[in-house]
Formats: sequence, C-alpha cells, structure tokens
Amino acid sequence: MRTIRRFNVFEDEFIKSNLGFLNCGAIAKRLGRNPASIVSRGISLGLRKPNRTVRRFSEREDKFIMDNAGKVRPFQIAKQLSRRVTSIAGRATFLGVDLKCIRQRKRHKDEYRNIAERVANRHLQIGEEVHHIDLDRYNNAEENLHIYSDKSTHNNAHRSLNGIIRRLLKQQVIAFDRNSGEYKLCETFN
Repeated sequence: MRTIRRFNVFEDEFIKSNLGFLNCGAIAKRLGRNPASIVSRGISLGLRKPNRTVRRFSEREDKFIMDNAGKVRPFQIAKQLSRRVTSIAGRATFLGVDLKCIRQRKRHKDEYRNIAERVANRHLQIGEEVHHIDLDRYNNAEENLHIYSDKSTHNNAHRSLNGIIRRLLKQQVIAFDRNSGEYKLCETFN
C-alpha cells in the first residue's frame, strides 16, 4: 500500500515563498518531492490555477534531455518533445543537467546584432532594434533580420500579428486548442 507523505508547515512556507521564482521541478528537488505533487500542493494553497494539466516526463524524454543538454538549444529540445521551454528547464534542473541557457542567450544576442550591423555596414544606434522576420529568435540568417529605428516601431510589427491572428481564427485557418492551450493549424490546412 502506498504511503502518502503529508506536506509540513516548512514545506508549505517554502512553496509559498518560492512558487513564481522557481519552477515546480526546482522546488520539488529541494524538498525531495515529485514536481506533480508541488503543482498539486500549489493548487491546494491557492497559488496556482487548477486548469493546467501536468503531463509527466517519460524515461524516453528524460534520456533525450540528458543526451542533448549543452549540444542542442533548449527551445529545440522543447520543440522535439512538444513541451514548453520552461518545462524542459525545470526537468533539466530536476535531472541535474545544465542546459547552459544563459550563456547561449548572451552569445545569441551578440550574434544577431553583429550580423545586422554587418548587413547594414554600420554600427547600430542606441535604441535601434533587430527583428527576426520568421519570429525564430535563433534564426540569425541575414535575410531573416530587419532593423527598426526604435522599440515602438518594432512593437508595431509584433502587434500587426494580432490582427492577422484574428483573421486566421475567423477564416478557421488556425484554432485555439483548449487542451494544450496553444494555437494550431486547422486539420484542413495541415
């Protein structure tokens, strides 16, 4: 028969003070518990909304994360496993695997700004923003980068997508999947 280990006051306080700063996987690791139990306890304490479902990681997914950590960017691991990057990061922490996200992000930022400067044949001015046309922040191909004079005009480009999304929803080209909480192409367009 399975024994249920109740949460104690210390654990509840730790969850209350860290949920939102640490992911459930990191909290679980520090408390020696399962991430799903932290999610459940967060819901019981009123710290999380219960409409989120927790899909446990399989052994195959754990192996994939461990085999590819440090070799493949976290977003690519997440895409391959149909998971969110934050979920992958939390699981990597739980598994004791370093994804090296911070160093990759810094190198990535320098890389796309350098490419944009090379294409423009000048240094970027203070306030100029570089936009990734296909919205893939890791695709730094010259033809995928566009320089905006300021943050406002760059934000306008992103806002223009909202109008397009509304039209695509109306035309039923895309739909919102309530189970996954994501937008997907409708079956007829796949």
